[in-house]
Amino acid sequence: MSPPGGTTGKGLGAYGTLPPKDFYSPKACSNCHGDSSVSSGASLGSLPYEPLNPDNLKFLPSPSDCPAEIYWPDSLKTYQDFVQVNPYLKGQNYLDTLLVSRQGTFPLEVRDTSLDVFLGLKGPADFPKFKLDVPHDAQLCAGPAKPGGSGFEACEGLQIELKDEDIGLTLDGLDLLSTQNLDLGIAGLLGVKFRGASVRDGRLLVTLQLADPLLNAGFPLAFTNEYLLGKLNPTLQKLLRSAAPNPYDPDSYDLDLTSLVLEKMPVAYRVATGEAVNFSEYQAATDKPGLKTIPYLFNMAREGKFPDRLSFNQLYEAVTEYQKNVRPSDKKQDEAQQAILQKLFETVSLRARLHPGRLLFKNLYVEFADEPDKNLLETQLSVKNLKDVSLALMAPLHITRLYSPGGIDITELKGDLGLSYRSTGDSKLRLDNLEELRLDNLEIEFGRMEYGGAQEKGTPSLLGLVGKLQRHFRLDPTKPGKLAVLGGSITGLPDPFEIPYASKPALLVRGEPGVGLTAEVNLRMEGLRLRLPMVGEVTLHGKIEGGMRLVPKIVVETLADGSNSEKTLWVPEPNSTHLRLSDLEVVTEKGQRWSRASVEVFDDGLWSPVPAANSPSAFVTKIEVPEMTGGSYSSLRIDGGMSVPKDIDGLYDFSELAKAFAAEVTMQAVRVGGNPEAWNLNLSGSHRPDSTQIKVALDSRETDPAGTLKRRPLEGLEINFDRNLIGDQTSFSVEAKAKSLDFPAIHLSSPKLELNASLEPTKNGGFLYTVPNLKFTANPWKDMPKTGVIRGPVWIEQKNFKKKSPLTLEIDGAAPTFEIKNLNLHFGFLGFTHEKMVKATGGRITGVDVDGALRGFWKMDYDAFRGKGLLTLAGDAGGEGDIHLRGADFLRLAKDDPRDATRLVEIPIFSKTTWTLWNILGVDPDKERINGAFKLSTKVDPAFARVFNVIIDNGKVLNWSMTHDHLPYTAKGYEKKMEEYVAAKAAEEARKAEDAKKAEGGKTP
Repeated sequence: MSPPGGTTGKGLGAYGTLPPKDFYSPKACSNCHGDSSVSSGASLGSLPYEPLNPDNLKFLPSPSDCPAEIYWPDSLKTYQDFVQVNPYLKGQNYLDTLLVSRQGTFPLEVRDTSLDVFLGLKGPADFPKFKLDVPHDAQLCAGPAKPGGSGFEACEGLQIELKDEDIGLTLDGLDLLSTQNLDLGIAGLLGVKFRGASVRDGRLLVTLQLADPLLNAGFPLAFTNEYLLGKLNPTLQKLLRSAAPNPYDPDSYDLDLTSLVLEKMPVAYRVATGEAVNFSEYQAATDKPGLKTIPYLFNMAREGKFPDRLSFNQLYEAVTEYQKNVRPSDKKQDEAQQAILQKLFETVSLRARLHPGRLLFKNLYVEFADEPDKNLLETQLSVKNLKDVSLALMAPLHITRLYSPGGIDITELKGDLGLSYRSTGDSKLRLDNLEELRLDNLEIEFGRMEYGGAQEKGTPSLLGLVGKLQRHFRLDPTKPGKLAVLGGSITGLPDPFEIPYASKPALLVRGEPGVGLTAEVNLRMEGLRLRLPMVGEVTLHGKIEGGMRLVPKIVVETLADGSNSEKTLWVPEPNSTHLRLSDLEVVTEKGQRWSRASVEVFDDGLWSPVPAANSPSAFVTKIEVPEMTGGSYSSLRIDGGMSVPKDIDGLYDFSELAKAFAAEVTMQAVRVGGNPEAWNLNLSGSHRPDSTQIKVALDSRETDPAGTLKRRPLEGLEINFDRNLIGDQTSFSVEAKAKSLDFPAIHLSSPKLELNASLEPTKNGGFLYTVPNLKFTANPWKDMPKTGVIRGPVWIEQKNFKKKSPLTLEIDGAAPTFEIKNLNLHFGFLGFTHEKMVKATGGRITGVDVDGALRGFWKMDYDAFRGKGLLTLAGDAGGEGDIHLRGADFLRLAKDDPRDATRLVEIPIFSKTTWTLWNILGVDPDKERINGAFKLSTKVDPAFARVFNVIIDNGKVLNWSMTHDHLPYTAKGYEKKMEEYVAAKAAEEARKAEDAKKAEGGKTP
């Protein structure tokens, strides 16, 4: 089996001995090859689809004998059966393999191309120490000059050939630079005609001819007469000594520039400093171990000759390494040189014709159709006087595959591309100088864009977009444009079949710049899988329809100096926005299902929760789920909206909306038992740069079908949020309270929250949070609930050690660390009750009381998950005990007071408990535990066992202490710890049995 095109054969020894045939390997050739052949990257994906068999998910097989280095990306690493029934994945992996194998090489593969360069010179120009007389409009061309032509048309392009899968330019005998009508007069004494420059036999030669025949006859004396040479500078001496008659034209002379160029060329660099080193400096260097050569340039300088063929791959690697590792010097640009160039050059023009084959970047694969009249990019760039720029580009495109791993997959793209750019007085490319960008007759067919990676169980999470885009798109200040996707769907699995295109566009964008822009969408979802926090994986089916029109709005701002400034904002046109998701089928991984659901968002001038003369429009949301299974509700409906004021221009005024906004949301639901449930939310407030105020009111009620009140899930909740900015400090205040919260698992009466905090930036770019007040209370003694898991008082409060030392959290802006100081959080909940606990104890235990505090300080590196400080989880500081049990009478368990037999005292199970953490050394993800220094100490009163009719010495309190170097952070981590403990105990028992057997002379004990 041969390697895929473009990959590098490494040989069978590259990875050592091949593993057994049933061994999974991420470099398995079968991951991207078929069983016996290598398919084209462009054709893979049209293979027949077979049903998935999730019951047999074996790992992929071992590598075959293919010597190519195969790469299996994490985004596509999955199970063997899934790949076998989705051959499209092999095609994707083939392309990923190809992209990785091409790293470090020139990314473009071309079929044919040509390049014309034209330099229009003007003269005379004054150079230091001598004068260069250049006839006006003299011409220099890259490549041979066409006889009889003028200007740009006199230039023939340099031809770039394709050889050995590499773009190359044959240099030997090629005219690199030719001339027409260019005569040079140096100091008015010597007339010289520049013929051109070329490479012959590895030498870079400049061909000159003297204009005066007499001087031409005597010119050889100039480079043989040592007396004359001695009068010149060393560089000119070396140049003239290299001169020789041109073998093709005896009246011309070749000057060899090879040594002059090669001796200046960087061939290596110092790794520590990034300083470039030429060949002579490299030879004389005493610190060669600290030098890194650039092989392509180094070999050229060492051989003292230019290659006969310029390899773009090798040159690309050399330039890439140079740019990455060699740091430029701090020398300022020579301004005199810029002045000379401006006097010398009038026009610099470049014309390129390119017929590409493939483009392979790190994360992009493009395959161009092999059609003579397609993909022929023609570009013309002209710069006059080094400042006036004009650029034109046009090309009929036909791309058969555009692929980016985990990003996009386009299987067909056609269109006519055009670009026009013109800039006067500034040679920098700026967007505002773009005259026209157009893509006419555009057609795009999407493949499957896949997201998600490997999972421990089940099939991979994939998202594919399949569709077709057609029409034309134009960015032109004076002309309209339109872009449309004809049909399309979002699918959960790769679908190799053709999807019939809908009559409505899946995506349509049209309009005119400066007037308005309209967008419409019409898609369908088929098996789309999303993973949501606290919900898990959700699978969606349904339709998406929507539209919006954006129009320009002129906004006038008053600047600090009192002047006005206008800017244009694009805002939705009133009554133009609508989005509808219909026929929704939603299924969660826990088995909950929503059927025939719909979600609708639109703006409606007739809806307004709060009457307002300047608010004739509003954004409205409607959600309806007529069928729900697997949860607490059987149906659901949500209606809501927010008024949006308009300006005198009839458009939305969002700045006024921020100053005073109001919204209302209502929910009508039916519980599984048939009871209706209603919720009502009111939101109001204002927002300005230096302050924000938000008020929330929420209320709900559950009734029976006859309308009788059954419960108030959330009664009278009020939330007030305030933000104020003074200087660099932002202060926050949150106050929340309710009459009650009544849910199946928890019931809280009179809950109340108070929070005050501030935020300010630190010098190193981080933030300092300060919390002077944090307090939450619920279930006061006079109003304790009789249902739920907590039936006694609840409190959480930060108690500051001193007024000037509140709780602080500082996040470092220069390093991934944070620091907590002055933590002193007291907490307690009394009467924790659970049905399983009551049932397990036969009603003897009906509740648990917990009372304690979390104190200390801590500094953490959250990148390395390492930290140190002192954190202590301590029991009740008042000495009443940390954990108590409540008996059948819901009173705390008690025993006789040893000092007074007529009295009873409470029995705390645990008292004076401290759980201390000094440092965290890291996390062990395999065992799911945190490694660090932990210690637990407590006092245990065994008298609580009396409730089970078990009498233990109740006059003595036991002291218990334990240190440990890790702490599991998941339930599975505790299971693994228990497995280790059981295995250790079994090994200990086995050793005891073996020792006993040896002690009895070999008899089995």
